[in-house]
Amino acid sequence: MTQYEQDTTSSHSQSAGWFVATVYAVQFFFGGWFLFHGLNFFVEFFVQPAGSSSIASEVISALIHSGLFAVVKAIEVVVGIALLANRFVPLAVVSAFPVSFSIAYINLFANGDTMSIVVAITVIALNSVIALGHMDRFWPILAYNQGDPNIAGLVPYPGEAVPATRRPTSSLAMRGWLHALCIIAGILAPIGVTLLTTQDGGFRSLEHYRGVTGNADPHSAD
Repeated sequence: MTQYEQDTTSSHSQSAGWFVATVYAVQFFFGGWFLFHGLNFFVEFFVQPAGSSSIASEVISALIHSGLFAVVKAIEVVVGIALLANRFVPLAVVSAFPVSFSIAYINLFANGDTMSIVVAITVIALNSVIALGHMDRFWPILAYNQGDPNIAGLVPYPGEAVPATRRPTSSLAMRGWLHALCIIAGILAPIGVTLLTTQDGGFRSLEHYRGVTGNADPHSAD
């Protein structure tokens, strides 16, 4: 191997390492966020701020009274646990997108204030980063000419969906102690962000939303 090839390989490995670290950081933060906000519907840790418009409050109220909001929050809890456990991540990412798009839509088009726009962009960006980290799992479903249906897919496939030779092992592979630290950080970080922004005087405090809408409904889109 020439010096150029060695340098190129080393540079690629370093870039891959940063990418893996970034995706993992996003995955655990996003997992903690979904778990915390999902559980908050069933066990109230904080009073959720009201929406920035009457229509947002009406939408959320309808979802709550129909029981669909509980289903959404249950999905958030399950997705959050999967991402924090680092298991079934591709499935969790796909399951999270409908919830993420719903959150983004309500925040962009029903709320529309600055903080809501930030939340909308952030939730889609975080979900997308995790998906990009596992795109090798998704390329097969994007096949233009998929061929005929066959029975092979009904037979359980042992092990990884992608052979290990196609997915290199990273030095950042989740070890027991590192995984535990990531779970703790992934839970504490979104809790801190939430409490910071919803406290008195925060961007998403009850006082802020009362001033915007005159509505004291404690429920919001996320």
